[in-house]
Amino acid sequence: MTRKIVCGGIVTILVGLVGLEVFAGTRLEILTNYSFRLFLVGILVAVISSVVLLIRRQRAGIVVLGAAAVAILGIIVFFTAGGRDIVARLTAPDGTEMCVIETPGGESHQTGFYYRRPGQRWGWFYYEHEDSHWWVGRIHLSPEGTRAGLYRLFLPVAYFDIPTERFTIVRWGRTLGPAQRWMPEGWTPEDALKSVSSSGSPMEAGAPDNKPPEETK
Repeated sequence: MTRKIVCGGIVTILVGLVGLEVFAGTRLEILTNYSFRLFLVGILVAVISSVVLLIRRQRAGIVVLGAAAVAILGIIVFFTAGGRDIVARLTAPDGTEMCVIETPGGESHQTGFYYRRPGQRWGWFYYEHEDSHWWVGRIHLSPEGTRAGLYRLFLPVAYFDIPTERFTIVRWGRTLGPAQRWMPEGWTPEDALKSVSSSGSPMEAGAPDNKPPEETK
């Protein structure tokens, strides 16, 4: 019976972790709350099971307790891992460049979408200012090459319509465009990977401070 409880706890932990990443930023984002609760339940079950096993002087208790500790470390890494990174990048057939950039900010990450039409400056759209690290990000073009979908793992979290330069955040169902802010002449995405104190960073450049649209001026 104890073995089944332990296995159930570990499975619950794994399902909770996967759910946090799968549903983040999607129309089903509310499920991330349930995924986190599921994760916590799994941790609780694992810890209680390990205590029971240790009382019975079974070595498996140490293994289960270690697994719980690794899971707790995993959730910390999930929210804090990663630094400055271009998590997704693509160039459309018409030459429009697009990328998703995350940078440290506050208690988690700031994530923004950037694009540049040929011969123009880079534009920025807010995505999230309290984001977790994107472990897998990609930009997928429609067959016509005019609409880009931003994917985090399996599900789309935003869309960018290239001809109209309008950006839609899926979790809000809100569309804005063109760019909320424009980067300085000569700015490149690589500049966002520099330290905040660098004059080339977006924070210093006065572009994306990554606040919700209603808070930007």
